[in-house]
Amino acid sequence: MDFSGIRRKHQGALLMAVSMLTYVVVLSAYTISKHNSFSTYAWDLGIFKQGFCTTVNLDSVFYYTCELHLVPSGSFFGIHFSPILYTLVPFYYLFQGAESLLVAQSILIALSAIPVYMIARTWFDEGYSGLLASLYLLNPPLHGVNCYDFHVQAFLPLILGYLLYFTMKKNWGGILISANLAMAVQEQVLYIVLAFAGYLLVKPLIEGEKEAGTLRSMLPGIAMVLISVVAWRLLSVTVISYFNPVIPDHLLAGQHFAVLGVDAPLKIPLHVLRNPGAVIRALTYEWYNKVVYILGLFAPVIFLVLQSPQYLIPTLP
Repeated sequence: MDFSGIRRKHQGALLMAVSMLTYVVVLSAYTISKHNSFSTYAWDLGIFKQGFCTTVNLDSVFYYTCELHLVPSGSFFGIHFSPILYTLVPFYYLFQGAESLLVAQSILIALSAIPVYMIARTWFDEGYSGLLASLYLLNPPLHGVNCYDFHVQAFLPLILGYLLYFTMKKNWGGILISANLAMAVQEQVLYIVLAFAGYLLVKPLIEGEKEAGTLRSMLPGIAMVLISVVAWRLLSVTVISYFNPVIPDHLLAGQHFAVLGVDAPLKIPLHVLRNPGAVIRALTYEWYNKVVYILGLFAPVIFLVLQSPQYLIPTLP
């Protein structure tokens, strides 16, 4: 067997695989050392550790105790609807402990290099695609997600990466599966998916596709809107209300939008159209933190994303 030929043919994939393995080992070791040095917290690593422990051993629904004053039932699903957590239950059953969650998080984020590699293969050769996927794993904002306890949002880089890849390939089945998996991460992801649906609707027009404006080109975006707004919104509200019938006011999202003058995210678009001054107030509120945040996201990739700003539409929420 010609191993040298195989190595040359798949050198990009091999480089990515080595980078992913290195990422998992280094970030797992670092986050576990943080945990062992008492640098992790009840919010949120303790919540998830106890939630998985009770689910596996007591047949409960992610029961935890540090927020019983907010959720009398004690279920995490009374705060957030995150059914995708069940995909980690078998792994936690075999390896119980906070360390397992930290390793699982590192693996999930490392795997998100795969859709980056596949997207890069659309434009570049094998070697360069593997290099880009490896460089992606050096992105500081990605490390920030990985190094702060455990969070269910760790699923999103992988799932949204595939959502973008399937969009580029016009794989409508892949798009809908990825969108549904993304909304299974947490109920607020609905807003990202809605923005992505908006991107799907305007993408043919922006890129001058022949099918632009036809029902065929608009169907994926329309289907995504209907699924997210009708199915997932209704399902998440029903489940959260079941486990937490009386949600305290300070737990509701309205407090986060006081500067805009609304009490729910879905009210923002219409309110902004009626009160454009609210946008200026919101943008100038602690503007220096916003500038640092934008620099932290885009400076590591030297602002190359601005060459194709249409890909930023799903990030608008």
